[in-house]
Amino acid sequence: MLALPCTGCHGSEGKSQQAIPSLNVMSREQLYHAMRLFKNDQRHATLMNRIAKGYNDGELRLIADYFGIKP
Repeated sequence: MLALPCTGCHGSEGKSQQAIPSLNVMSREQLYHAMRLFKNDQRHATLMNRIAKGYNDGELRLIADYFGIKP
């Protein structure tokens, strides 16, 4: 449920069909780190900064676990 908003741009399984990055090629840690940077305005994008601010760190971790490559 937490990852549902991500699928509109990044694809249902994190595989984007557009110029938007695919999430399913990133490790869980890379994805979590990127979302934290967006949340803290240390990485900039058209929408991701605003979207990431809507999640707490635990939710960001769950989203990263859902989409990220498992070891």
